[in-house]
Amino acid sequence: MEDIIEQEVRAVLASSPPSLHNRIILVGKLIDALESDAGWVELYGITGELIVPITHDEEDEIGELLEKVKKVRVI
Repeated sequence: MEDIIEQEVRAVLASSPPSLHNRIILVGKLIDALESDAGWVELYGITGELIVPITHDEEDEIGELLEKVKKVRVI
């Protein structure tokens, strides 16, 4: 699962200035979101699409990047 998250984060960060710090934060937040609600597991098992559960909104660069990552579809 971490490979999929890394792929999504890399795809989003490819269009942003590179930042190891942002990548680490985004991966951590995505893992936290996935651990908070297991509802995505069944859909992922059937379709291969990863729907990240909604988490609290952040209003900074990380929040914007996190929203972009959540919109990436993995099939």
